[in-house]
Amino acid sequence: MMMVDVDGHGIAAIDEDDKATMYSASRVLTSTSPATVHPGVARDVRVLIEVQRRLGGIAPRALLGAGFVVGNGSTTLIEVRVAAFEMLDGDDQPKCRSRLWKRPFTAGLPTDLADSVLRGLTAEPGVALPPGVLRIDRAGFDVVNSSEPIVAQAASLLRLAIATKLQDHAPEPVLRAAIQSW
Repeated sequence: MMMVDVDGHGIAAIDEDDKATMYSASRVLTSTSPATVHPGVARDVRVLIEVQRRLGGIAPRALLGAGFVVGNGSTTLIEVRVAAFEMLDGDDQPKCRSRLWKRPFTAGLPTDLADSVLRGLTAEPGVALPPGVLRIDRAGFDVVNSSEPIVAQAASLLRLAIATKLQDHAPEPVLRAAIQSW
C-alpha cells in the first residue's frame, strides 16, 4: 500500500485489492472513450484507491476499486457496477475497513453516487487508457462523509493510478499533482 499525503488538500491510499469491498450489482453504467496505443502494455491491473479531503472540520472520503483488462480495438469500455440500494439504505450492508479513517465504510456503490463515478472516470480526456475494459467493481462509502464530488475525485484519481500502473510508472508523482489541484 502507498500513501500520498498533500498538506492542505487531501490524502490518498493506493492498494491493489480488498475483497471485502466487493458488492453485488443490480445494473451497470457504461461509457466508451478513445483508447491510446501504449507500446508494451500487455497485462491486466487492479487498483484500489481511498481518498480523504481536508476541509476544516469535515472529512469527505470515498473508496473505489477497479480492474483493467487489456483488449483490442480503438476504444476503452468503462463499466461502473451499481448496487441495488441508495446511500441511506446501506445500514444493513457489509462493512469494509478504511485505511485513512477510524470508521469503516459500507461496501458498495449506491445508486445515488454511481453517476458521479462515471463522470469522474470520463472527465479528463487527457488521461488515455489502452484498448480494453475498465470495470469499477469495488467501492465503499460513508453515509455522512461521502458525496458526489468526493466520489468523482476518487474516480478521477483511480483512472490516473491505473493509467500510470499500466505504463509501469510510479503513480505517486501524478497523484500528488492531481491532489494539489483540488
